[in-house]
Amino acid sequence: MSSRPTYSDEFKADAVNLVISSGRSPASVDANRK
Repeated sequence: MSSRPTYSDEFKADAVNLVISSGRSPASVDANRK
């Protein structure tokens, strides 16, 4: 059993695009997506 959450490819691509377009850190984007 995996304790890590799994995310769709679409979710991950959207998160990466948000980091690139916003100029914010991945941690900052992650905190706002949850």
